[in-house]
Amino acid sequence: MNELVPRRLGRPQALLTALVVVLLVLPVLGLPRLSLNLGATIVLFGLAATGLNLMLGYAGMLSLGGALYLGASGYIVALTTQRWGWPMPGALLAALAGTLLLAVVLGLVLVGLSGHYFAVANLGLAVALGGLLVAFPEVTGGTSGLTTNRVLDLGIGTVSSDAGWYLVAVAAAVIGLLVFNWTVAGKRGRILRLVRADELAANVLGVRTFRTKLLVYVIAAFFPALAGALLFPFDGLVTPDGAGAVQSVQLVALIVVGGVGYRLGGFTGALVILWLQALVDTSGNWSLLIYAIVFLLVAFYAPGGIIGALREGWQRLAGPGSRPTAAAAAPPDATTRDQQADEGPPPPVAPGAQAADLRERAGLVVQGVSKSFGGVAAVRNVSLEVKPGTIVALIGSNGAGKSTLVNVISGIDRPDAGAVLLDGRDLTGLRAPERTRAGIARTFQVPRLVDELTIADNLVLGEEAAEGSFLRRSRAREEKHRQQALARLAEGGLSELAGRRAGSLGTGERKFAELVRALIANPAVCLLDEPAVGLSLEEIEHLSEWLLALRAGGAAVLVIDHNLDFIHRLADVVYVMDLGQIIKTGTAHELVGTRDARASLLSGQGGRSQENHGMEGRSQENGGRHGERD
Repeated sequence: MNELVPRRLGRPQALLTALVVVLLVLPVLGLPRLSLNLGATIVLFGLAATGLNLMLGYAGMLSLGGALYLGASGYIVALTTQRWGWPMPGALLAALAGTLLLAVVLGLVLVGLSGHYFAVANLGLAVALGGLLVAFPEVTGGTSGLTTNRVLDLGIGTVSSDAGWYLVAVAAAVIGLLVFNWTVAGKRGRILRLVRADELAANVLGVRTFRTKLLVYVIAAFFPALAGALLFPFDGLVTPDGAGAVQSVQLVALIVVGGVGYRLGGFTGALVILWLQALVDTSGNWSLLIYAIVFLLVAFYAPGGIIGALREGWQRLAGPGSRPTAAAAAPPDATTRDQQADEGPPPPVAPGAQAADLRERAGLVVQGVSKSFGGVAAVRNVSLEVKPGTIVALIGSNGAGKSTLVNVISGIDRPDAGAVLLDGRDLTGLRAPERTRAGIARTFQVPRLVDELTIADNLVLGEEAAEGSFLRRSRAREEKHRQQALARLAEGGLSELAGRRAGSLGTGERKFAELVRALIANPAVCLLDEPAVGLSLEEIEHLSEWLLALRAGGAAVLVIDHNLDFIHRLADVVYVMDLGQIIKTGTAHELVGTRDARASLLSGQGGRSQENHGMEGRSQENGGRHGERD
């Protein structure tokens, strides 16, 4: 996936101004066959493709049925005006409302599907709509469709000339881009990129992914609905082919050619392909061949689309200073860390009054939890307790069920039996987003950051994702969250990472960044899944200081790790897990503090967990498929 539009190019005013200038100037430049009539066609089809670009480029939802809403809207206008005699303004409003209602109904069913199932289901519905339109020729006109005069009567005036239609198309494009920019601005854009990059992480951070994807699906339907409503009176014709599979795939081709994830990708693709068609199509129908040739050329030589290729070329001309640097990963400056060691460990969570409040709580209690996959028990009747102001370690060999247990606690997996309580409140029936808002935060074995965003933006997501509302946005609140994120980085001596993209960082830096993101909302319980894996000795020392400060702040911390020296230094209580069960419980000194204790621990486990190996990975893999319906 290409890099999305960077912030410096993301001002809606600049984009809208550039679009209006380009669209107004191109058709009058005297370029071969680029007339006002073709210009209006380009703009309307580019507008329809922009909805698909919103879904795919920002939310990662590939729909192969975009023409479904294009055709539905066109037929609503045709039926209301030609069959029922409605005035055009009412018909246009009915087309928008009816198409969006259809998107809500279908979205409730489709959005829960993943990957190619979602794409093919949309394509199937587009084919079904085309067949349905043919099946009732007395109403829809059958394969011939419905026709009208090429006049747009808006009540306050009529549009019939090419110049008039061109201005109407440009006005519709401006409205569409305003909606697009509103949808991806600030917090909403970051959340969409998080959902696209890692739906499981989005769930854990507090995003209601099903609701968010449904909203995006409905908003994306607005673009083909507006284009389709205007295409019927503009063309004077609507046919079932306009809602079918071929038209749907052609819309996808427009955004791929123009540039997926770029605001003007749909318009650029429409300009290139439709203009080339007009140049070549002097005898016979070459449209599908043009689509195929341009699509293949872009796939082989410009996978980021035309806009991506132009942007890459500009960066090369401007020199290395104009592109983001993927600097080699290095731990925070050692001098800074030495200074922090002299002054005391940097507190990721502010202590003080809040610490007293946390210590008065009951903490996390897991009661008799069991979880099976395909008849194989990954967790069996596990009970444990993590009190405020303590660090509890969960150790065991690979496949013992540790990560599955953490998934159950955080709400990724639902237990088959047992209960999860936080401060006396039963969380068992809550999904991951609700548990996050209740005060449970977690990290993963492999850090789950949005690579294309900066570390500051990733940290801001720790606050924004937990707010619960995708649509509500406050610039003042976003700035407050950003300042809090920068302050957290400064406390940890990581300020130099704030402006770097997450994809350019090393393992240690990514681990620390994910930990800060988890702690930024001051959770009551922190679940850390192998936080020391992949870290250098210096980084492990720094991590230990963070966790000790976190414990001093009154938080309850549950740590999974194989580094027994790390566990011995930090843990107040240690639970040993094997074959999905807790087999030993004691203090860190009793269980891992001496060589004899460790030898006894290893002999007690006996490597039996290997027959259960892979269940935890399977649980985490499946966790991303739990699309909640809230």
